[in-house]
Amino acid sequence: MTGFAARPFPSDGQHDPLLARALLLNDGATKIAIVSCDLIGISARTIAVLRARIAERSSIPGASIVFSCTHTHSAPATLRFRGVLGHVDETWWAAAQEKIVAMVAGLEQQLVPARLGIGAVKVDGISYNRQDQTRPFDTALTCVGIDALSGGSVATLINFAVHPVTLSFGN
Repeated sequence: MTGFAARPFPSDGQHDPLLARALLLNDGATKIAIVSCDLIGISARTIAVLRARIAERSSIPGASIVFSCTHTHSAPATLRFRGVLGHVDETWWAAAQEKIVAMVAGLEQQLVPARLGIGAVKVDGISYNRQDQTRPFDTALTCVGIDALSGGSVATLINFAVHPVTLSFGN
């Protein structure tokens, strides 16, 4: 686990599963893949390698693959955070990367005709700048909903700038 200096000991259990999720959008001319991982972060070097590996195994251009992370401090380390926090288990991380590559490369076989909608709302009172409360911060919550034309939800993307630090070191 990484990025939480108040927790000097390793994980001894699992509270919730870690997930990687991916969405492929294709308008017939352009493909864009969006990948979200329950990790603290992924290095730029590793993202470049992942993009290249996915492009080799699919027709998704590497430059059209966007990675994001939930920035959880309760996942295995994937990089040396601030240089000292977290030990990367290279065997686990290599296996996780292979699963991510296979998942994204396999999305082309799952495409369905769909429509999307987008909305945004200002959300006040949930977050603040904990380092300098006089500085502005983003309060916009943006949501993209994607529904299959045949019915049913395909995916929901949510963006809200937050650094949740609500759980103690015991989590």
